[in-house]
This record gives sequence, structure tokens and C-alpha cells, in this order.
Amino acid sequence: MAGVRLDGADVVVDALFGTGLSRAPEGKFAAWIEAINAAKSQVIAIDVPSGLDGDTGVAYAPCVRANMTVTLGLAKPGLLKGDGPANAGDLWLADIGVPFEAYAAVGVEVPRGMFAKSDAIQLAQSNR
Repeated sequence: MAGVRLDGADVVVDALFGTGLSRAPEGKFAAWIEAINAAKSQVIAIDVPSGLDGDTGVAYAPCVRANMTVTLGLAKPGLLKGDGPANAGDLWLADIGVPFEAYAAVGVEVPRGMFAKSDAIQLAQSNR
């Protein structure tokens, strides 16, 4: 893990990969994930924890074990099944301003009042 220094960090934000990951992280990416997991910091993942397949919920080795995941727009299926809940921690959905018409254009029905009271909605709470 040479070059990765997380000692002293209160919070680590994980945003290494997007939602399209479909294989185990390798090389420096694997080393960064291992460093994140070894740190004594709170970990917040953006969209999905790095190393987690956002569609299937398969956690490749290594996979970030987040205390909280803030997923954007809509919850990714893999956060709610398989290894997803164990790696995502507390799960929050954040509004990123996608118009309801854009969701409808791809066949996704989203309640119009979903973000009426807040820009973020807690979807699940971790058992950790």
C-alpha cells in the first residue's frame, strides 16, 4: 500500500469507480480499496462502494466496506441485494436534479413528490 496515506483522516470519500464495474479491482485500485478498509476512518461511498457491482450486488475482492453510501438519482439494484447491503452501510438517495420526464422517457416511474421535503432520503440503515 505504498503511497496511500489515510492515517489521521476522520472521513474517507470513496468515489473510485462508477456503477459499471463488472470485475475485481486490480493493481493500484485494489491497493487503494485495501487502504480504505484498513483505515480507522468513517467511509462514505458515492453512488456504490468501489468493488461492488451496482447491478448484481456482487462484491468483488477487494470491495470497500462503507459506513454510508450516497447513491445518486435512483438506488442502484446491487445496493439492495446480494453483498450490497453489507458493503453499503447506511443508504441515502440524493436528488441530482434529473427531471421526472427524463425518467419517464426510459420507462422509470418516479413519484413526483419524492424529493419534496428533502434533497436526500434514507433508504436503509446498516445493522453494523
